[in-house]
Amino acid sequence: YEQYLTLRHANENNIEDFYVDAEMIAKHSKDKEKIIDSLYNDNNKNLQGKLIAARYTSDKEKILMLCKSNDVYVLQIICKRPDVSKECIEVIFDKIESDVNSLYGSKLGTFEMDYVYDLKNDVLSDIAKHVNTPDYIINKLCNSKVKSIRSSAARRCSDVSILLSLTDDDYPEVYRSLALNKNSSPKVLRIITKKEPVYLIDYVLDHPNITDDILNFYKLHYPHQFKTHKLFKESLIRQYIKLAMS
Repeated sequence: YEQYLTLRHANENNIEDFYVDAEMIAKHSKDKEKIIDSLYNDNNKNLQGKLIAARYTSDKEKILMLCKSNDVYVLQIICKRPDVSKECIEVIFDKIESDVNSLYGSKLGTFEMDYVYDLKNDVLSDIAKHVNTPDYIINKLCNSKVKSIRSSAARRCSDVSILLSLTDDDYPEVYRSLALNKNSSPKVLRIITKKEPVYLIDYVLDHPNITDDILNFYKLHYPHQFKTHKLFKESLIRQYIKLAMS
């Protein structure tokens, strides 16, 4: 920790280079949390200290505190952490949905605010993908106006009625997410198969809820693609058996 303080003092006028070294120290030091506290509370206006804290702290209370940040970059890093709790995700979701204008300052120009909105959408996509995101948030994100967010949420949604409603979407990636979602019913699979048969064949044929009529549809109308998929799967199985027996 003393080494960090000495380094910080010596680099008062060279703060950008300091943060490169500070990140390595914060990542590996036995005094990691003390260094992270200093980085987070540093009076320097450079954001890097808070980003390093968001990336490396192990303190649950500190993570929750960072979730309340007004900086969208900090929220973005937090949402990518696999250890973020349901409570943190709820805090970030409520914050980013209620007042995006408060994120990263309120005096940004139009171009900067457009960038902040893009970052907001990235954060919401990360929330939709996160394993600790509660169902009610996933369900809300399935109705997002942003295609990438809908697609991410559709992959994790467990509400049968919402999954069925998403078959009316006009974005192929949403169909792909439905095909990858084990909660999708045979009815959902039938609808999306008719809309994007070739694009979805590998996902639909591997789905646990596939039915004989869907299999027959592919055999009849897309025999070449069906055969290619089957041969590929058999090849993978043979490789797996060979490795297991070696």
